[in-house]
Amino acid sequence: MEVQRKFDEIVSFAEVERFLDTPVKRYSSGMYVRLAFGIAAHLEPEILIVDEVLAVGDIAFQKKCLEKLDSTGKEGCTVIFVTHNLDAAAKLCDTGILLKQGMLARRDLIDAVLDTYKADSMNGSDSLLAGVNRSGRGGARIERVWTRNAQGVDARKIKKMGAVSIVVAAIVDSEFQNGRELSVGIGIDTDGGSRLVTFVSTWQGGTITTRGKTLTVQCDIPLLPLLPGTYRISASILHQTDTLDLVEHCASFEVTDTSNRYHANRTIEQGYVDLPFRFEVVER
Repeated sequence: MEVQRKFDEIVSFAEVERFLDTPVKRYSSGMYVRLAFGIAAHLEPEILIVDEVLAVGDIAFQKKCLEKLDSTGKEGCTVIFVTHNLDAAAKLCDTGILLKQGMLARRDLIDAVLDTYKADSMNGSDSLLAGVNRSGRGGARIERVWTRNAQGVDARKIKKMGAVSIVVAAIVDSEFQNGRELSVGIGIDTDGGSRLVTFVSTWQGGTITTRGKTLTVQCDIPLLPLLPGTYRISASILHQTDTLDLVEHCASFEVTDTSNRYHANRTIEQGYVDLPFRFEVVER
């Protein structure tokens, strides 16, 4: 049997050597997906469909998965890679298919498809009641996400090294109204969909208590050390460990730099974060 013949390779790839005596039903979701991907990728399939495997595991494992998918494709296997990570799609794929509400919206070279996806999803502060990448068990529904500048004015253009606030407005179902404690999460991604930073309200030790049907929360970020460019926002509402609503890339903002007082020669290839620094010669 092919699985038995490649057993050692699969176990090594999935990094589950220490858990071979543990029943699979006790594996975490991450371990389960690692093992499943390891089996699928080593069975020399003619067609391999992979759905967001890069969201599982640490950076080293994600890199290993991407390299395995690349080598599998070069060996003649057709790889269908389902993802919202545009950077990974651009590196791995030659052709892209864009789906909207389950229907084919575009099929073309990957760069052309990614450009269409970016244009469609960069809806700024538009309503989120339809046409977004949404998931969650329900109980709350994010309907608008937008940014404010350092002066507290609604704006999509934010100055580099300035302050920015991200505002999330939602409708809350009756079971979570009037005194229930919720948490809000906000993620900032690159234009290509790679996560830069995440903010969760509970990380600062505070609580968000509902008062009625609507909930509006503002996350203040006092310093934005990002290179000029466009960035995408994802937002979520949680109750304890349950995700009530999650909308991915539901808004965007642009970082601008007119002062040139920091590191004007920096490029995206050297990283998106631009922090003040200085070098000096010191005695050892």
